[in-house]
Amino acid sequence: MRELHQLILILSLILCSATTADERRFVFNEEDFYIHMKNHVNNVEVGSTRLYEMIRENPEKYREVFKIPPDVPLDDELRDLIVEFIRKHDQSKLNTTKEFLQYHQKHKPMISQLYEIYAIKPSELTPEIKEKMKSTVFAINEVDDKVAIDFFESKKLPEWKQNLLRDIEKLADLWDRGGNVVGNEEMGRPVSKASEFLEGKFPEGKLEILKRLEGEYDQLATSYHDYKKRINKKMLLVRKSGIILDSLDDYAVYHMVDRFEQIGFKFPQPEPIFSSRDINVFREFLFENPRELKDLERYIPEHKLLEGRLMLQNALADYAYHLGLSAKRGGMPISEFKRKMAQVKEYMDKRSMKLLRSLESLCAF
Repeated sequence: MRELHQLILILSLILCSATTADERRFVFNEEDFYIHMKNHVNNVEVGSTRLYEMIRENPEKYREVFKIPPDVPLDDELRDLIVEFIRKHDQSKLNTTKEFLQYHQKHKPMISQLYEIYAIKPSELTPEIKEKMKSTVFAINEVDDKVAIDFFESKKLPEWKQNLLRDIEKLADLWDRGGNVVGNEEMGRPVSKASEFLEGKFPEGKLEILKRLEGEYDQLATSYHDYKKRINKKMLLVRKSGIILDSLDDYAVYHMVDRFEQIGFKFPQPEPIFSSRDINVFREFLFENPRELKDLERYIPEHKLLEGRLMLQNALADYAYHLGLSAKRGGMPISEFKRKMAQVKEYMDKRSMKLLRSLESLCAF
């Protein structure tokens, strides 16, 4: 299965270089490529969830296809495990944090390496570049395989469950690769459905369920443009909060949006723009999670690290100041004020702590 994935990816990379920048309709820069990959993972999650529903709808048939033991319940717990695993799909390309890169011994985000290949002109497709494509594919597969193994080991999953997760991930991955219209741009020609490419090369039971899933592609998948609009609206709210200003690039804000959703923030829909209340709710959410606010440092580009840290410390100090005013005016119980201040203090540097002591002295709490 892994060899098949590698073959498909190499073929995609070679053919996508036949598409020049002038002919593109979707991916014009690395940020667009990142959004495309994020949308791909989003669609893979949707496709995986639907595949599991199909298995549950006909357990007698699909238990045998996917080698699921007869005594294992096809419950929501297994579904949640599948979703948790699928959200790690293509981490080699999408996880650009310093910690991730250091752990996998990479000097720069691998999506940058992949986009360097994507942007190559046909006249530049030399044997050396083809070899670079192969080495890039190998490196990407190596990292993604390590991510999967780490997940399996952390969960202590039996072999049948590991195989099930990999099978569902692979089927959903192929499903979106064959149905996503951006694939036409990548390949430089119309892309066939995965089931057509895999006819005769894939187990019949898995090929059959893949064909069923392909029949629902338009109803289930999100288009590149729709996904880009959705994520850009969320990024706009982050930018409008005024907390990070220009210290973070788009990659950083994309990761922030993901992280905020993971810890429970519900992004509102602008109608037609975000209201001041929306912005204040977001700021309050950040300040209620000072650890998350401090953790934003990991996404600050190296050359803006000092500037970014200063902005985040100022944001914490500004929040503490407004806490003090609220408590002084009777808008907050003293016990609540002290609790929140204790949280904030954990993540403030020495300079900001001096400001806090002055504030507490001023408020006489």
